[in-house]
Amino acid sequence: MKLNENTISNLLTILIFILVGALLFNYFRSINKVDREQTTSAQTEVTPEMTVPEVVKTGLPAEYTIKPGDSLWKIAESAYGTGYDWVDVYEANKATISDPNFLEIGDKLTLPKIEAQSIGYTVVKGDNLWNISLKICRNGFLWEKIATDNQIPNPQLIEPGLKLTIKCK
Repeated sequence: MKLNENTISNLLTILIFILVGALLFNYFRSINKVDREQTTSAQTEVTPEMTVPEVVKTGLPAEYTIKPGDSLWKIAESAYGTGYDWVDVYEANKATISDPNFLEIGDKLTLPKIEAQSIGYTVVKGDNLWNISLKICRNGFLWEKIATDNQIPNPQLIEPGLKLTIKCK
């Protein structure tokens, strides 16, 4: 049997159509199988636990379930924007947490609502917003918020005697 180029091309085209058809058939069959399994076993489906930001979105105070890799610092950082608030989380959960350095996976914590308090501060010679933020809020990165809240036109130049109102949250 002598095969010419045109015959080989036609056979390969047919083979490709058969393969693509088989793949599509298996794909749609598997989708239907998954749909059938989901409708029959919907009662046993377990929803994953919420992350800290998802819990916070529901409103504070809220309950959070500890997951692997969590620490009070990481939880506070995700919930409040700064890890320094781990102390507030610990204080709200002293009855549950025996040692703040060791959290039990699956335990439930209450994430308290932490109110931002205004603190008055008068700038002294040698101060800059980073150091003030670090001293008052324990977080130097809040210097921009202090500048914005106090409507400081040039945060690089603050004069001694300037009275600031600082909110660390």
